Amino acid sequence: MARKRTHGSTTSERDLRDNDYAGVTNILRALEGRSVRIILMTAIGVTRPGMPYTQWKLRSERLVRASGQPYTIVRPGWFDYNQTDQRRIVMLQGDRRQSGTPADGVIARDQISRVLVDSLSAQAADRKTFELIADLGAEQEDRTAVFESLSADSDGELDATEYLEVWRPLDIAFRGQRYCQWGPVAAALGASGSQRPALTDSSWHVHACCGCLPRPRWCRARCGP
Repeated sequence: MARKRTHGSTTSERDLRDNDYAGVTNILRALEGRSVRIILMTAIGVTRPGMPYTQWKLRSERLVRASGQPYTIVRPGWFDYNQTDQRRIVMLQGDRRQSGTPADGVIARDQISRVLVDSLSAQAADRKTFELIADLGAEQEDRTAVFESLSADSDGELDATEYLEVWRPLDIAFRGQRYCQWGPVAAALGASGSQRPALTDSSWHVHACCGCLPRPRWCRARCGP
């Protein structure tokens, strides 16, 4: 069984939370433990720090990775800004294109649809996260080789590899004390280095900024608003 989730909203933070995050939450709950293949579409530039538009999409990605289900996460560029001869499908990793303009990458809607459908059955796409754009040239008839060129997400992590290595330090700097370090079972908030509790310490929890809502009263008391 497979499930494909494409979602979008206005730029209102409430809409972003209710659609981009809560929608994924509700789908995962409705599965009730059944094993399915999940294809999630978010957006290019989703790891850009401090942006409500991207942060709720990033949290939805984390939920899918934490679900234990097989998945593919697709981050398309700007829809239908491509030229007629700009059809060669390119899959990138690293999420380094973060201008917030079509300069980050463009792709036609019909190509996005084909990649999403391909991801449902392509074993080479399993547990991979990538940005999807188009370059000059003809579209490939078989996209298996493109999937195979990608690196899989790291086991036990809730963020794609590029966020752990490249963007997390910027995210930490932007949020100051609101530091979230993911571990397999818990997250430590507000501490760093030797002051950070062990990730297996059950007295710590997955905090709201990493995708756990609503926050219980004891969480707000310990961690602040």
